Amino acid sequence: MYRCFSHVVIILIAISILALSGCKTVEMERKRADRYFERGMYAKAIDKYDLVRQLEGDTFLTMYSLGKSSEGLSNWAKACEYFAQARDFEPRFPDTYVRLANCYTKLGQDDKVKETWETLLTYEKKHLLANAALASIYFDLQNYNQAEAHYKIYLQEKPDDVIVRSALGAALVAQQKYQAAIIQLKLALKTDPTCVLCHFNLGVAYLGAGNHEEAERAFIVVTGTQPAYQEGWVYLAAAYARMGRNLKAIETLERAVTYGFNDWPRIEGDSDFTTIIAHVRYLELRNKP
Repeated sequence: MYRCFSHVVIILIAISILALSGCKTVEMERKRADRYFERGMYAKAIDKYDLVRQLEGDTFLTMYSLGKSSEGLSNWAKACEYFAQARDFEPRFPDTYVRLANCYTKLGQDDKVKETWETLLTYEKKHLLANAALASIYFDLQNYNQAEAHYKIYLQEKPDDVIVRSALGAALVAQQKYQAAIIQLKLALKTDPTCVLCHFNLGVAYLGAGNHEEAERAFIVVTGTQPAYQEGWVYLAAAYARMGRNLKAIETLERAVTYGFNDWPRIEGDSDFTTIIAHVRYLELRNKP
């Protein structure tokens, strides 16, 4: 009886030693893989992480590490595959979604990019990158109401982000919420008075609101700061045309032409320029070789 018990103890000790030895082997190989990754030797890192995978099976850490190594090699399809598996192991880990969205972006899989960000927001509603990215996606899809909502969530956390606040202003302008846009763009300019995009969007908002003099002032700042930006001249010309200052509008279009503007069908299809397109000086400008 005693002898039998001692044999069992010996067997258990042996199993424990083997298990500990196996754990040490896994950790040793993982550390080697990590060192290869840190040195930018991504192919060697993948080989070692694959060995870890063989020794202990698939885990979040190994799949995530394989994803990062595949990113290092710009193998976006493989990186997506690994990060998707890592996400399934740990669905609440936000960085996996960030990396997965980046991989899908590289592959041009826009639907999956949007789905990935939206899934992340189900776990972390105020995630900055997710809200900023979705706002931009919805803006491009011309879903300005949704874009507005995501911009506002982002700005709750980062109120001094001038570019995002300017984008919010543009989303509000697109919905014809001109006064709300003016408020947001003035806030952006309080933070950074040199923001040319903010001045431009503010000018567009004033133009939409029918405040042509304020629009003129905003576009003069734009054209004075970035004269090569054709849109600044075109919108300034629109402000002059709306005020009935037709010669000034044509002179302003001439400035746009000096910087390469030649989209005459756009001008002639825009109701703002109806009063100038039959003007002799406009026709000379338009037909100038």
